[in-house]
Amino acid sequence: MINEEQIFTQGGEMNFFTEVVGCDHQVDCAQHGALNLVNTPSHFPAWSLVNPTRKDVLVIATNPGQQGVRFTNQYERIIKKPRNIEARNGELLEQLRKNTRMLFQEENDKFHGPLVRALAIIMDVPVGQVLDLIQFTNIVKCSTCCNFGVLWKEFKEYLVDKCIETFFKQELRLLSPRIIFLYFDKSTRDKVIRPRLERLLTEINLMNARMINILRPSRVQDDVDATAIQKARDQYRLR
Repeated sequence: MINEEQIFTQGGEMNFFTEVVGCDHQVDCAQHGALNLVNTPSHFPAWSLVNPTRKDVLVIATNPGQQGVRFTNQYERIIKKPRNIEARNGELLEQLRKNTRMLFQEENDKFHGPLVRALAIIMDVPVGQVLDLIQFTNIVKCSTCCNFGVLWKEFKEYLVDKCIETFFKQELRLLSPRIIFLYFDKSTRDKVIRPRLERLLTEINLMNARMINILRPSRVQDDVDATAIQKARDQYRLR
């Protein structure tokens, strides 16, 4: 477990990354649609890749998508190098950090582009400043065999519950955000994510944190619905 003094240091970030890629639950989660993190490396979805400092705003999405060839080849080359695990994880973490920041800055990225444009309007800042004002994490750390939204409900619940208990509870407690943006499809958000987060915020004494919905578009690369953005903007201004 990473304590509060360690979490915003390079060593703390590395320790957390090592815990995730070495998760003891990968076999069980694979039976519920998850892909093994080491064999199918995704961009590491922790807040630390976005900002190594405290921020009031946390953006939560479901899980990392499967990587395209340009990233997968990078990670495979790193993994196949003959050396110790610590050296391997250190290079992986650095590459993942670079790739994640790049994805957030690519306006044509099918996932991050619509999210960043929506956040810029909601927070009333230029698109290029969004990344400096938020932390970002995925509630489930593994990619999945298909889009998370179309998994069976019991598979979604299993993966979310396992990751909350193993990693996300720790992240949320240490980050202690004041504003939490939820970027999910409506069904996953309302039936799986939000009820669990409400209980978790009470459990870790973060009841004052406010959750604000940003409805993820049903089709990739579509922008977030303007009405949903305005509603989220109005809620954000009440902070």
